[in-house]
Amino acid sequence: MTRNIDTRVEVGFPIYDKKIKKEIRDIIDIQLNDNTKSREINIQNNNKYHKTKSALPVRAQIDIYNYLKNKTN
Repeated sequence: MTRNIDTRVEVGFPIYDKKIKKEIRDIIDIQLNDNTKSREINIQNNNKYHKTKSALPVRAQIDIYNYLKNKTN
């Protein structure tokens, strides 16, 4: 798996709306808690699966979908 780290462009900007800021923080928290299908990228770049020791699996893609689907405006 190749990584685009040489030509990537990242942008930072302030978020003033408190509801949007909370939604972004919630999504980031979900992503950071993801513990399924994760890979450990090491110097050999062999990208081995990282086994979770957690009893409760968290899969960010599904959990973010459910978060956005069930959120109230």
